[in-house]
Amino acid sequence: MQTCLTCRSPFTTNAADHAFYARLEVPAPQHCVLCRRVQLMAWRNERTLYGASCQKCNRTMVSCFSPNSQLHIICPSCWWSDDFDPLLSGRDFDFSRPFFEQFWELMHATPIGALFIASSENSEYSNFAVNNKDCYMVTASDNNQDTLYADNSNGNSDSCDISFVHKGELNYDCVDLVGCYSCIGSQNLKNSNFCRYSRDLINCSDCIGCVGLRNKQYCILNRQFTKEQFEKAKEKMELQTHTGVARLMAHMYALEKKQPHKFSQNINAESCTGNYIVNSKDCRECFDMENCQDCTYSIFGDRTKDAYDIYGAPGSELVYQSVAIVESYNMQFDCLAWPGSNDVSYSFLTRGAKNSFGCVSLKKNTYCILNKQYSKEEYEKLRTRIVEHMERTGEYGQFFPLKYSPWSYNETIAQDYAPKTKEQVAALGGRWEDNLPGTFGKQTLSNIPDNITEVAASITKEILACTECERNFKVISQELKFYKQQGIPLPIKCPTCRYRARLAQRNQRQLIERQCMNEPCQNRFQTTYTKERPQIIYCETCYLSTGARGQN
Repeated sequence: MQTCLTCRSPFTTNAADHAFYARLEVPAPQHCVLCRRVQLMAWRNERTLYGASCQKCNRTMVSCFSPNSQLHIICPSCWWSDDFDPLLSGRDFDFSRPFFEQFWELMHATPIGALFIASSENSEYSNFAVNNKDCYMVTASDNNQDTLYADNSNGNSDSCDISFVHKGELNYDCVDLVGCYSCIGSQNLKNSNFCRYSRDLINCSDCIGCVGLRNKQYCILNRQFTKEQFEKAKEKMELQTHTGVARLMAHMYALEKKQPHKFSQNINAESCTGNYIVNSKDCRECFDMENCQDCTYSIFGDRTKDAYDIYGAPGSELVYQSVAIVESYNMQFDCLAWPGSNDVSYSFLTRGAKNSFGCVSLKKNTYCILNKQYSKEEYEKLRTRIVEHMERTGEYGQFFPLKYSPWSYNETIAQDYAPKTKEQVAALGGRWEDNLPGTFGKQTLSNIPDNITEVAASITKEILACTECERNFKVISQELKFYKQQGIPLPIKCPTCRYRARLAQRNQRQLIERQCMNEPCQNRFQTTYTKERPQIIYCETCYLSTGARGQN
Protein backbone atom coordinates (compact mmCIF):
# COMPACT_ATOMS: atom_id res chain seq x y z
CA MET A 1 0.00 0.00 0.00
CA GLN A 2 1.34 3.42 -1.01
CA THR A 3 0.23 6.95 -0.16
CA CYS A 4 -0.39 9.42 -2.98
CA LEU A 5 1.94 12.40 -2.77
CA THR A 6 -0.83 14.70 -3.98
CA CYS A 7 -4.08 13.74 -2.25
CA ARG A 8 -2.57 11.54 0.51
CA SER A 9 -4.99 8.73 -0.34
CA PRO A 10 -3.77 5.14 -0.19
CA PHE A 11 -3.39 3.25 -3.45
CA THR A 12 -2.02 -0.08 -4.56
CA THR A 13 0.02 -1.46 -7.44
CA ASN A 14 0.02 -5.15 -8.33
CA ALA A 15 2.44 -7.61 -9.89
CA ALA A 16 1.25 -6.83 -13.44
CA ASP A 17 1.87 -3.13 -12.84
CA HIS A 18 5.38 -3.74 -11.60
CA ALA A 19 6.14 -6.03 -14.52
CA PHE A 20 5.20 -3.22 -16.90
CA TYR A 21 7.29 -0.67 -15.02
CA ALA A 22 10.25 -3.06 -15.04
CA ARG A 23 9.86 -3.56 -18.78
CA LEU A 24 10.17 0.21 -19.31
CA GLU A 25 12.80 0.59 -16.60
CA VAL A 26 10.78 3.26 -14.81
CA PRO A 27 9.99 3.50 -11.10
CA ALA A 28 6.49 2.82 -9.79
CA PRO A 29 4.26 5.92 -9.65
CA GLN A 30 4.08 8.00 -6.49
CA HIS A 31 0.59 9.33 -7.21
CA CYS A 32 -2.76 7.53 -7.24
CA VAL A 33 -4.59 6.76 -10.48
CA LEU A 34 -6.95 9.73 -10.21
CA CYS A 35 -4.20 12.24 -9.49
CA ARG A 36 -2.11 10.85 -12.36
CA ARG A 37 -5.12 11.27 -14.62
CA VAL A 38 -5.56 14.90 -13.53
CA GLN A 39 -1.93 15.60 -14.42
CA LEU A 40 -2.52 14.20 -17.90
CA MET A 41 -5.77 16.11 -18.46
CA ALA A 42 -4.05 19.35 -17.43
CA TRP A 43 -2.05 18.96 -20.66
CA ARG A 44 -5.16 18.91 -22.85
CA ASN A 45 -6.73 22.24 -23.65
CA GLU A 46 -9.31 21.21 -26.20
CA ARG A 47 -11.94 23.96 -26.09
CA THR A 48 -10.55 27.21 -24.66
CA LEU A 49 -9.68 29.21 -27.76
CA TYR A 50 -8.36 32.74 -28.22
CA GLY A 51 -7.92 35.17 -31.08
CA ALA A 52 -4.23 35.78 -31.78
CA SER A 53 -1.62 36.58 -34.42
CA CYS A 54 1.06 34.20 -35.65
CA GLN A 55 4.43 35.24 -34.27
CA LYS A 56 6.08 34.19 -37.54
CA CYS A 57 3.84 35.33 -40.41
CA ASN A 58 1.60 37.77 -38.46
CA ARG A 59 -1.52 36.08 -39.80
CA THR A 60 -4.66 36.38 -37.67
CA MET A 61 -5.38 32.98 -36.17
CA VAL A 62 -7.23 30.96 -33.56
CA SER A 63 -5.04 29.72 -30.70
CA CYS A 64 -5.51 27.42 -27.73
CA PHE A 65 -2.84 29.36 -25.83
CA SER A 66 -3.66 32.38 -23.69
CA PRO A 67 -2.01 35.68 -24.62
CA ASN A 68 -0.64 35.54 -21.08
CA SER A 69 1.29 32.31 -21.74
CA GLN A 70 4.41 34.08 -23.13
CA LEU A 71 5.02 31.09 -25.40
CA HIS A 72 6.24 31.47 -28.99
CA ILE A 73 2.99 30.55 -30.78
CA ILE A 74 2.80 30.24 -34.55
CA CYS A 75 -0.10 29.32 -36.83
CA PRO A 76 -0.60 25.67 -37.85
CA SER A 77 0.54 26.40 -41.42
CA CYS A 78 3.87 27.78 -40.22
CA TRP A 79 4.32 24.97 -37.70
CA TRP A 80 3.70 22.26 -40.29
CA SER A 81 6.01 23.95 -42.79
CA ASP A 82 9.79 23.59 -42.98
CA ASP A 83 10.29 27.31 -42.35
CA PHE A 84 11.55 26.90 -38.81
CA ASP A 85 14.22 24.74 -37.27
CA PRO A 86 13.40 23.47 -33.75
CA LEU A 87 17.07 22.77 -33.14
CA LEU A 88 17.82 26.52 -33.09
CA SER A 89 16.58 26.56 -29.49
CA GLY A 90 18.73 23.58 -28.52
CA ARG A 91 20.83 23.79 -25.39
CA ASP A 92 23.13 21.77 -23.16
CA PHE A 93 21.74 19.98 -20.15
CA ASP A 94 22.67 21.59 -16.85
CA PHE A 95 23.27 18.93 -14.21
CA SER A 96 23.13 21.53 -11.44
CA ARG A 97 19.40 22.14 -12.08
CA PRO A 98 16.19 20.06 -12.18
CA PHE A 99 15.11 18.74 -15.57
CA PHE A 100 11.60 20.22 -15.46
CA GLU A 101 12.94 23.78 -15.05
CA GLN A 102 15.14 23.39 -18.09
CA PHE A 103 12.31 21.89 -20.14
CA TRP A 104 10.05 24.83 -19.19
CA GLU A 105 12.65 27.27 -20.51
CA LEU A 106 13.02 25.28 -23.73
CA MET A 107 9.27 25.30 -24.24
CA HIS A 108 9.27 29.10 -24.06
CA ALA A 109 12.11 29.36 -26.60
CA THR A 110 10.74 27.00 -29.26
CA PRO A 111 7.92 27.71 -31.75
CA ILE A 112 4.70 25.88 -30.86
CA GLY A 113 1.66 25.38 -33.09
CA ALA A 114 -1.42 27.38 -32.08
CA LEU A 115 -3.77 24.43 -32.65
CA PHE A 116 -3.33 20.71 -32.99
CA ILE A 117 -5.10 20.07 -36.27
CA ALA A 118 -4.20 18.51 -39.62
CA SER A 119 -5.75 17.83 -43.01
CA SER A 120 -8.79 19.98 -42.25
CA GLU A 121 -10.67 22.41 -44.48
CA ASN A 122 -12.61 25.48 -43.36
CA SER A 123 -12.48 24.25 -39.76
CA GLU A 124 -10.11 26.65 -38.03
CA TYR A 125 -12.21 26.61 -34.84
CA SER A 126 -11.18 23.05 -34.02
CA ASN A 127 -8.49 21.45 -31.90
CA PHE A 128 -7.04 17.98 -31.28
CA ALA A 129 -8.75 17.22 -34.58
CA VAL A 130 -7.88 15.77 -37.98
CA ASN A 131 -9.56 15.58 -41.39
CA ASN A 132 -12.59 17.75 -40.70
CA LYS A 133 -14.38 19.82 -43.31
CA ASP A 134 -16.67 22.83 -42.84
CA CYS A 135 -16.86 22.30 -39.09
CA TYR A 136 -17.08 24.79 -36.23
CA MET A 137 -15.97 24.21 -32.61
CA VAL A 138 -15.12 20.58 -33.16
CA THR A 139 -12.61 19.22 -30.64
CA ALA A 140 -10.96 15.83 -30.06
CA SER A 141 -12.85 14.69 -33.16
CA ASP A 142 -11.84 13.44 -36.60
CA ASN A 143 -13.40 12.89 -40.03
CA ASN A 144 -16.46 15.10 -39.59
CA GLN A 145 -18.22 17.36 -42.06
CA ASP A 146 -20.70 20.22 -41.63
CA THR A 147 -20.77 19.65 -37.89
CA LEU A 148 -21.00 22.22 -35.08
CA TYR A 149 -20.07 22.07 -31.38
CA ALA A 150 -18.85 18.47 -31.28
CA ASP A 151 -16.36 16.77 -29.00
CA ASN A 152 -14.92 13.26 -28.90
CA SER A 153 -16.92 12.38 -32.01
CA ASN A 154 -15.77 10.85 -35.29
CA GLY A 155 -17.23 10.30 -38.73
CA ASN A 156 -20.30 12.53 -38.44
CA SER A 157 -22.04 14.91 -40.80
CA ASP A 158 -24.64 17.65 -40.45
CA SER A 159 -24.80 17.35 -36.67
CA CYS A 160 -24.71 19.78 -33.76
CA ASP A 161 -24.02 19.62 -30.01
CA ILE A 162 -22.79 16.04 -29.87
CA SER A 163 -20.38 14.22 -27.54
CA PHE A 164 -18.96 10.73 -28.05
CA VAL A 165 -21.07 10.26 -31.18
CA HIS A 166 -19.69 8.24 -34.08
CA LYS A 167 -20.71 7.56 -37.66
CA GLY A 168 -23.90 9.58 -37.46
CA GLU A 169 -25.83 12.16 -39.43
CA LEU A 170 -28.30 14.90 -38.48
CA ASN A 171 -27.98 14.24 -34.75
CA TYR A 172 -28.43 16.94 -32.10
CA ASP A 173 -27.75 17.18 -28.36
CA CYS A 174 -26.75 13.54 -28.14
CA VAL A 175 -24.19 11.55 -26.17
CA ASP A 176 -22.77 8.09 -26.88
CA LEU A 177 -24.39 7.26 -30.20
CA VAL A 178 -23.09 4.91 -32.89
CA GLY A 179 -24.49 4.68 -36.39
CA CYS A 180 -27.56 6.84 -35.79
CA TYR A 181 -29.51 9.19 -38.05
CA SER A 182 -31.59 12.20 -37.06
CA CYS A 183 -31.71 11.57 -33.31
CA ILE A 184 -32.25 14.34 -30.76
CA GLY A 185 -31.58 14.66 -27.04
CA SER A 186 -30.64 11.00 -26.63
CA GLN A 187 -27.91 8.84 -25.07
CA ASN A 188 -26.56 5.33 -25.61
CA LEU A 189 -28.25 4.64 -28.93
CA LYS A 190 -26.94 2.28 -31.60
CA ASN A 191 -28.12 1.93 -35.19
CA SER A 192 -31.26 3.94 -34.53
CA ASN A 193 -33.06 6.58 -36.59
CA PHE A 194 -35.51 9.42 -35.91
CA CYS A 195 -35.47 8.88 -32.16
CA ARG A 196 -36.10 11.73 -29.70
CA TYR A 197 -35.12 12.14 -26.05
CA SER A 198 -34.48 8.45 -25.44
CA ARG A 199 -31.96 6.22 -23.66
CA ASP A 200 -30.40 2.83 -24.39
CA LEU A 201 -31.97 1.91 -27.73
CA ILE A 202 -30.64 -0.51 -30.36
CA ASN A 203 -32.01 -0.86 -33.90
CA CYS A 204 -34.97 1.40 -33.18
CA SER A 205 -36.74 3.98 -35.29
CA ASP A 206 -39.29 6.70 -34.57
CA CYS A 207 -39.22 6.36 -30.79
CA ILE A 208 -39.83 9.23 -28.36
CA GLY A 209 -38.97 9.25 -24.66
CA CYS A 210 -38.15 5.55 -24.66
CA VAL A 211 -35.70 3.54 -22.55
CA GLY A 212 -34.15 0.11 -23.11
CA LEU A 213 -35.93 -0.88 -26.32
CA ARG A 214 -34.63 -3.20 -29.04
CA ASN A 215 -35.85 -3.41 -32.64
CA LYS A 216 -38.89 -1.20 -32.06
CA GLN A 217 -40.66 1.47 -34.09
CA TYR A 218 -43.40 4.00 -33.32
CA CYS A 219 -43.07 3.91 -29.54
CA ILE A 220 -43.63 6.73 -27.06
CA LEU A 221 -42.51 6.26 -23.45
CA ASN A 222 -42.14 2.54 -24.26
CA ARG A 223 -45.75 2.20 -25.40
CA GLN A 224 -46.39 0.81 -28.88
CA PHE A 225 -48.42 2.93 -31.35
CA THR A 226 -49.45 2.55 -34.94
CA LYS A 227 -47.79 4.94 -37.36
CA GLU A 228 -50.90 7.12 -37.51
CA GLN A 229 -51.31 7.19 -33.73
CA PHE A 230 -47.60 7.96 -33.33
CA GLU A 231 -47.68 10.96 -35.67
CA LYS A 232 -50.75 12.42 -33.99
CA ALA A 233 -49.30 11.99 -30.50
CA LYS A 234 -45.96 13.44 -31.59
CA GLU A 235 -47.65 16.58 -32.92
CA LYS A 236 -49.50 17.10 -29.65
CA MET A 237 -46.24 16.90 -27.68
CA GLU A 238 -44.99 20.19 -29.22
CA LEU A 239 -41.34 19.15 -29.24
CA GLN A 240 -40.46 22.27 -31.19
CA THR A 241 -40.88 24.17 -27.91
CA HIS A 242 -38.85 24.20 -24.69
CA THR A 243 -42.07 23.64 -22.77
CA GLY A 244 -42.92 20.50 -24.70
CA VAL A 245 -39.40 19.08 -24.39
CA ALA A 246 -39.28 19.72 -20.63
CA ARG A 247 -42.64 17.99 -20.17
CA LEU A 248 -41.48 14.93 -22.13
CA MET A 249 -38.11 14.75 -20.35
CA ALA A 250 -39.81 14.62 -16.95
CA HIS A 251 -41.74 11.53 -18.07
CA MET A 252 -38.65 9.97 -19.66
CA TYR A 253 -36.56 10.43 -16.49
CA ALA A 254 -39.31 8.77 -14.43
CA LEU A 255 -39.38 5.87 -16.88
CA GLU A 256 -35.58 5.58 -16.83
CA LYS A 257 -35.59 5.01 -13.07
CA LYS A 258 -37.86 1.98 -13.52
CA GLN A 259 -35.80 0.27 -16.20
CA PRO A 260 -32.84 -2.01 -15.48
CA HIS A 261 -29.47 -0.86 -16.79
CA LYS A 262 -26.48 -3.03 -17.60
CA PHE A 263 -23.59 -2.34 -15.23
CA SER A 264 -21.40 -1.11 -18.11
CA GLN A 265 -21.53 -0.16 -21.78
CA ASN A 266 -18.77 -2.62 -22.64
CA ILE A 267 -19.24 -4.72 -25.78
CA ASN A 268 -17.12 -7.76 -26.63
CA ALA A 269 -14.67 -6.78 -23.91
CA GLU A 270 -12.81 -9.88 -22.74
CA SER A 271 -11.26 -9.66 -19.27
CA CYS A 272 -11.87 -5.91 -19.16
CA THR A 273 -13.02 -3.51 -16.43
CA GLY A 274 -14.16 0.03 -17.07
CA ASN A 275 -16.77 1.55 -19.34
CA TYR A 276 -17.34 2.03 -23.07
CA ILE A 277 -14.77 -0.64 -23.94
CA VAL A 278 -15.45 -2.24 -27.33
CA ASN A 279 -13.82 -5.20 -29.09
CA SER A 280 -10.92 -5.22 -26.64
CA LYS A 281 -9.05 -7.66 -24.42
CA ASP A 282 -7.28 -7.44 -21.07
CA CYS A 283 -7.96 -3.76 -20.43
CA ARG A 284 -8.12 -2.88 -16.73
CA GLU A 285 -9.74 0.28 -15.36
CA CYS A 286 -10.03 1.74 -18.87
CA PHE A 287 -12.62 3.99 -20.47
CA ASP A 288 -13.60 4.79 -24.05
CA MET A 289 -11.37 2.14 -25.61
CA GLU A 290 -11.90 0.30 -28.89
CA ASN A 291 -9.88 -2.51 -30.46
CA CYS A 292 -7.34 -2.33 -27.64
CA GLN A 293 -5.31 -4.93 -25.78
CA ASP A 294 -3.28 -5.02 -22.57
CA CYS A 295 -4.05 -1.50 -21.44
CA THR A 296 -4.41 -0.26 -17.86
CA TYR A 297 -5.64 2.98 -16.26
CA SER A 298 -6.17 4.38 -19.75
CA ILE A 299 -8.66 6.59 -21.57
CA PHE A 300 -9.27 6.99 -25.29
CA GLY A 301 -7.49 4.21 -27.04
CA ASP A 302 -8.16 2.91 -30.52
CA ARG A 303 -5.97 0.04 -31.72
CA THR A 304 -3.80 0.77 -28.68
CA LYS A 305 -1.64 -1.95 -27.17
CA ASP A 306 0.48 -2.21 -24.02
CA ALA A 307 -0.37 1.17 -22.52
CA TYR A 308 -0.59 2.46 -18.96
CA ASP A 309 -1.95 5.83 -17.88
CA ILE A 310 -2.67 7.33 -21.26
CA TYR A 311 -5.24 9.90 -22.36
CA GLY A 312 -5.50 9.35 -26.08
CA ALA A 313 -3.10 7.01 -27.89
CA PRO A 314 -4.76 5.78 -31.11
CA GLY A 315 -2.74 3.28 -33.07
CA SER A 316 0.11 3.39 -30.55
CA GLU A 317 1.96 0.71 -28.63
CA LEU A 318 4.01 0.64 -25.45
CA VAL A 319 2.96 4.03 -24.10
CA TYR A 320 3.16 5.21 -20.50
CA GLN A 321 1.85 8.34 -18.75
CA SER A 322 1.29 10.27 -21.97
CA VAL A 323 -1.31 12.46 -23.68
CA ALA A 324 -2.42 12.49 -27.33
CA ILE A 325 0.06 10.02 -28.80
CA VAL A 326 -0.90 9.06 -32.35
CA GLU A 327 0.45 5.96 -34.12
CA SER A 328 3.73 5.95 -32.24
CA TYR A 329 5.83 3.42 -30.32
CA ASN A 330 7.57 3.35 -26.94
CA MET A 331 6.52 6.78 -25.71
CA GLN A 332 6.92 7.78 -22.08
CA PHE A 333 5.87 10.97 -20.28
CA ASP A 334 5.00 12.75 -23.55
CA CYS A 335 2.32 15.13 -24.75
CA LEU A 336 1.19 15.40 -28.35
CA ALA A 337 3.05 13.15 -30.74
CA TRP A 338 2.07 12.97 -34.38
CA PRO A 339 2.39 9.64 -36.24
CA GLY A 340 5.80 8.03 -36.53
CA SER A 341 7.33 9.17 -33.26
CA ASN A 342 9.24 6.36 -31.57
CA ASP A 343 11.36 5.97 -28.43
CA VAL A 344 10.68 9.48 -27.18
CA SER A 345 10.43 10.59 -23.54
CA TYR A 346 9.46 13.79 -21.73
CA SER A 347 8.72 15.69 -24.94
CA PHE A 348 6.00 17.99 -26.27
CA LEU A 349 4.58 18.26 -29.77
CA THR A 350 6.82 15.91 -31.74
CA ARG A 351 6.31 15.02 -35.38
CA GLY A 352 7.96 11.80 -36.45
CA ALA A 353 10.78 12.18 -33.93
CA LYS A 354 12.82 9.21 -32.79
CA ASN A 355 15.19 8.50 -29.92
CA SER A 356 14.81 11.89 -28.26
CA PHE A 357 14.45 13.16 -24.70
CA GLY A 358 13.08 16.42 -23.31
CA CYS A 359 12.35 18.06 -26.66
CA VAL A 360 9.78 20.47 -28.11
CA SER A 361 8.36 20.68 -31.67
CA LEU A 362 10.80 18.21 -33.19
CA LYS A 363 10.27 17.39 -36.87
CA LYS A 364 11.60 13.96 -37.79
CA ASN A 365 14.72 14.61 -35.74
CA THR A 366 16.64 11.83 -34.03
CA TYR A 367 19.00 11.58 -31.07
CA CYS A 368 18.10 14.95 -29.59
CA ILE A 369 18.09 16.13 -25.97
CA LEU A 370 16.65 19.55 -25.12
CA ASN A 371 16.44 20.12 -28.90
CA LYS A 372 20.19 19.65 -29.35
CA GLN A 373 21.48 17.14 -31.86
CA TYR A 374 23.82 14.33 -30.77
CA SER A 375 25.33 11.24 -32.30
CA LYS A 376 23.79 7.90 -31.34
CA GLU A 377 26.59 7.14 -28.89
CA GLU A 378 26.56 10.62 -27.36
CA TYR A 379 22.78 10.51 -27.00
CA GLU A 380 22.67 7.17 -25.23
CA LYS A 381 25.40 8.13 -22.75
CA LEU A 382 23.88 11.53 -21.99
CA ARG A 383 20.37 10.15 -21.68
CA THR A 384 21.58 7.64 -19.09
CA ARG A 385 23.25 10.40 -17.09
CA ILE A 386 20.11 12.60 -17.22
CA VAL A 387 17.87 9.74 -16.05
CA GLU A 388 20.22 9.16 -13.11
CA HIS A 389 20.14 12.88 -12.35
CA MET A 390 16.33 12.91 -12.48
CA GLU A 391 16.20 9.91 -10.18
CA ARG A 392 18.21 11.89 -7.64
CA THR A 393 15.96 14.94 -7.99
CA GLY A 394 12.84 12.76 -7.74
CA GLU A 395 11.64 13.76 -11.21
CA TYR A 396 12.13 10.57 -13.21
CA GLY A 397 9.06 8.43 -13.43
CA GLN A 398 6.72 11.37 -12.79
CA PHE A 399 4.69 13.19 -15.42
CA PHE A 400 5.14 16.95 -15.76
CA PRO A 401 3.85 18.75 -12.64
CA LEU A 402 0.91 21.13 -13.05
CA LYS A 403 3.15 24.20 -12.83
CA TYR A 404 4.90 23.23 -16.06
CA SER A 405 1.78 22.73 -18.18
CA PRO A 406 1.57 25.28 -21.03
CA TRP A 407 -2.02 25.88 -19.96
CA SER A 408 -3.71 27.07 -16.82
CA TYR A 409 -5.78 24.40 -15.09
CA ASN A 410 -9.14 26.00 -15.89
CA GLU A 411 -8.30 26.12 -19.61
CA THR A 412 -8.00 22.34 -19.81
CA ILE A 413 -10.32 19.34 -19.68
CA ALA A 414 -9.04 18.73 -16.16
CA GLN A 415 -11.46 21.45 -15.05
CA ASP A 416 -14.28 19.65 -16.89
CA TYR A 417 -13.67 16.24 -15.32
CA ALA A 418 -12.02 17.20 -12.01
CA PRO A 419 -13.16 20.78 -11.27
CA LYS A 420 -11.21 22.77 -8.71
CA THR A 421 -11.19 26.30 -7.34
CA LYS A 422 -8.42 28.75 -8.03
CA GLU A 423 -7.18 28.27 -4.47
CA GLN A 424 -7.12 24.47 -4.80
CA VAL A 425 -5.16 24.70 -8.04
CA ALA A 426 -2.66 27.10 -6.47
CA ALA A 427 -2.15 24.69 -3.59
CA LEU A 428 -1.17 22.03 -6.15
CA GLY A 429 1.29 24.40 -7.81
CA GLY A 430 -0.84 24.97 -10.90
CA ARG A 431 -1.80 28.20 -12.65
CA TRP A 432 -5.22 29.78 -13.13
CA GLU A 433 -6.39 31.93 -16.06
CA ASP A 434 -8.39 34.89 -14.78
CA ASN A 435 -9.32 36.14 -18.26
CA LEU A 436 -10.94 33.25 -20.07
CA PRO A 437 -12.49 34.09 -23.45
CA GLY A 438 -16.03 35.43 -23.31
CA THR A 439 -18.09 38.49 -22.56
CA PHE A 440 -20.86 39.20 -20.09
CA GLY A 441 -23.62 41.77 -19.94
CA LYS A 442 -23.64 42.71 -23.63
CA GLN A 443 -26.78 40.88 -24.67
CA THR A 444 -29.12 42.64 -27.10
CA LEU A 445 -32.00 40.19 -26.71
CA SER A 446 -33.34 38.77 -23.48
CA ASN A 447 -36.55 36.99 -24.41
CA ILE A 448 -35.98 34.01 -26.69
CA PRO A 449 -39.17 32.53 -28.20
CA ASP A 450 -40.19 29.20 -26.73
CA ASN A 451 -41.11 27.86 -30.17
CA ILE A 452 -38.45 27.58 -32.87
CA THR A 453 -41.06 28.48 -35.50
CA GLU A 454 -41.34 31.92 -33.89
CA VAL A 455 -37.61 32.65 -34.04
CA ALA A 456 -36.81 35.26 -36.69
CA ALA A 457 -33.79 35.06 -39.01
CA SER A 458 -32.53 38.27 -37.42
CA ILE A 459 -31.62 36.30 -34.26
CA THR A 460 -28.20 35.66 -35.84
CA LYS A 461 -27.48 39.39 -35.45
CA GLU A 462 -28.36 39.40 -31.76
CA ILE A 463 -26.19 38.75 -28.70
CA LEU A 464 -27.77 36.33 -26.24
CA ALA A 465 -27.01 35.53 -22.60
CA CYS A 466 -26.71 32.00 -21.22
CA THR A 467 -29.43 31.24 -18.69
CA GLU A 468 -26.93 29.27 -16.60
CA CYS A 469 -23.61 31.15 -16.55
CA GLU A 470 -24.77 34.45 -18.13
CA ARG A 471 -21.96 34.32 -20.70
CA ASN A 472 -22.87 35.98 -23.98
CA PHE A 473 -23.18 33.82 -27.07
CA LYS A 474 -24.49 34.05 -30.62
CA VAL A 475 -26.37 31.73 -32.93
CA ILE A 476 -24.64 31.41 -36.29
CA SER A 477 -26.63 31.14 -39.51
CA GLN A 478 -25.93 27.46 -40.25
CA GLU A 479 -26.87 26.66 -36.67
CA LEU A 480 -30.24 28.41 -36.98
CA LYS A 481 -30.91 26.65 -40.26
CA PHE A 482 -30.28 23.30 -38.56
CA TYR A 483 -32.68 24.08 -35.68
CA LYS A 484 -35.39 25.21 -38.08
CA GLN A 485 -35.10 22.15 -40.31
CA GLN A 486 -35.08 19.72 -37.39
CA GLY A 487 -37.78 21.48 -35.36
CA ILE A 488 -35.52 22.02 -32.35
CA PRO A 489 -36.14 24.85 -29.87
CA LEU A 490 -33.40 27.48 -29.91
CA PRO A 491 -30.80 26.83 -27.19
CA ILE A 492 -30.93 29.12 -24.17
CA LYS A 493 -27.53 28.05 -22.83
CA CYS A 494 -24.10 28.90 -24.23
CA PRO A 495 -22.08 26.21 -26.06
CA THR A 496 -19.83 25.64 -23.03
CA CYS A 497 -22.75 24.99 -20.66
CA ARG A 498 -24.36 22.72 -23.25
CA TYR A 499 -21.08 20.80 -23.54
CA ARG A 500 -20.82 20.38 -19.77
CA ALA A 501 -24.46 19.29 -19.56
CA ARG A 502 -23.69 16.50 -22.03
CA LEU A 503 -20.65 15.43 -20.03
CA ALA A 504 -22.80 15.33 -16.89
CA GLN A 505 -24.98 12.67 -18.50
CA ARG A 506 -22.06 10.24 -18.43
CA ASN A 507 -20.98 8.44 -15.30
CA GLN A 508 -17.64 9.48 -13.86
CA ARG A 509 -14.63 7.41 -14.85
CA GLN A 510 -14.32 5.69 -11.51
CA LEU A 511 -15.19 2.11 -10.61
CA ILE A 512 -16.87 0.76 -7.50
CA GLU A 513 -17.91 -2.78 -6.68
CA ARG A 514 -21.63 -3.51 -6.55
CA GLN A 515 -24.01 -6.45 -6.58
CA CYS A 516 -26.66 -7.12 -9.20
CA MET A 517 -29.96 -5.59 -8.11
CA ASN A 518 -32.02 -8.37 -9.69
CA GLU A 519 -32.86 -10.45 -6.62
CA PRO A 520 -31.81 -13.11 -5.80
CA CYS A 521 -28.79 -12.80 -8.16
CA GLN A 522 -25.50 -12.65 -6.26
CA ASN A 523 -23.27 -11.58 -9.14
CA ARG A 524 -20.85 -8.78 -8.31
CA PHE A 525 -19.13 -6.45 -10.73
CA GLN A 526 -17.21 -3.21 -11.05
CA THR A 527 -19.30 -0.35 -12.36
CA THR A 528 -19.32 3.41 -12.79
CA TYR A 529 -22.85 3.57 -11.35
CA THR A 530 -22.47 4.82 -7.78
CA LYS A 531 -24.99 3.73 -5.15
CA GLU A 532 -26.35 7.27 -5.06
CA ARG A 533 -27.54 7.09 -8.64
CA PRO A 534 -31.25 6.18 -9.04
CA GLN A 535 -30.87 3.60 -11.81
CA ILE A 536 -31.52 -0.13 -11.31
CA ILE A 537 -28.24 -1.91 -12.13
CA TYR A 538 -28.08 -5.51 -13.38
CA CYS A 539 -25.23 -7.84 -14.24
CA GLU A 540 -24.95 -8.67 -17.92
CA THR A 541 -26.61 -12.08 -17.56
CA CYS A 542 -29.69 -10.69 -15.82
CA TYR A 543 -29.84 -7.69 -18.12
CA LEU A 544 -29.91 -9.86 -21.23
CA SER A 545 -32.29 -12.49 -19.86
CA THR A 546 -34.83 -10.42 -17.94
CA GLY A 547 -38.12 -9.57 -19.49
CA ALA A 548 -38.25 -6.34 -17.53
CA ARG A 549 -36.15 -4.32 -19.94
CA GLY A 550 -38.23 -2.08 -22.11
CA GLN A 551 -41.46 -2.44 -20.16
CA ASN A 552 -43.48 0.62 -19.25
